[in-house]
Amino acid sequence: MSLSNHVPSWIPAWQGAEQIAQDLDAEALRTAARKLVDLVLTDDTIVLDSLPEAVESNLVTPLTILVSVLDKPSSTLELVVAARLVRQSALLSLCPPELGVLIRQLPD
Repeated sequence: MSLSNHVPSWIPAWQGAEQIAQDLDAEALRTAARKLVDLVLTDDTIVLDSLPEAVESNLVTPLTILVSVLDKPSSTLELVVAARLVRQSALLSLCPPELGVLIRQLPD
């Protein structure tokens, strides 16, 4: 397990992340993650404000961590862990379809 400046070392999303990082297209993951962040965490907050409260509260912190990984120098492993944290935190059954599609593109 690697230490990270972006992702807390105690979260379960680190488990198995090294194998996932080796087996995926990091650029495709980075693109999917960026689309998700750009949809939800925009300046106008329309999408964020329209989410059910439970979805919003579950996603804000993980998405903030994902933004940190995307915007600062980070490893593919950190990207995988941050993306998994978002996916594991999402209440997919309550997400709007467009948001659900983007979240499902993240590794499990």
